[in-house]
Amino acid sequence: MNLTGGAFEIAGFLFVSIDLYRLQRNEFGPLWFERALVACRRTISRMWRKLTRQTPTTHYGSASLGLSKSGGTAKATLRLATGAKSLEDRVAGLEANLGELDKEVEEQRLEVKQEIRHLQTKLERALTDLQGKQQQSEAEERARRRQSLKFQWAGIPLFLFGVIFSVAGNIISC
Repeated sequence: MNLTGGAFEIAGFLFVSIDLYRLQRNEFGPLWFERALVACRRTISRMWRKLTRQTPTTHYGSASLGLSKSGGTAKATLRLATGAKSLEDRVAGLEANLGELDKEVEEQRLEVKQEIRHLQTKLERALTDLQGKQQQSEAEERARRRQSLKFQWAGIPLFLFGVIFSVAGNIISC
């Protein structure tokens, strides 16, 4: 009875301990002893390099980044009517230039509106993707917690049965 109770206690304790370790690692990252092990490994490798007179190697790499801009270019033209001597000819030339500038400004305004619509649709798509990924992440988290609860609910009864068997074994042996 004592051995059975001890085995159940150990099994239940291991179930709960392993699950608590997994939860802490998921929530808080590596635990203090894992960080200590990594620090010890680094120290030992440094000492080994010193003993063997190896110098640390540095790896070089390169990366490139490309940027592109969609949309039109801004342009403006101004024509001067040379040779127009009278004031009316110069005013007419300026009015013609103003009309052309108005057309160009309107074209650019339409291009900007189109660019804004394009960016708005891209933003909406990105927002939809982000919401989908967030929902997927939340579903994975719920599944992980459900699994954790199942694991704990398996360990707790084992531990309790172990305690009961150990107590019963001690009572019977008296």
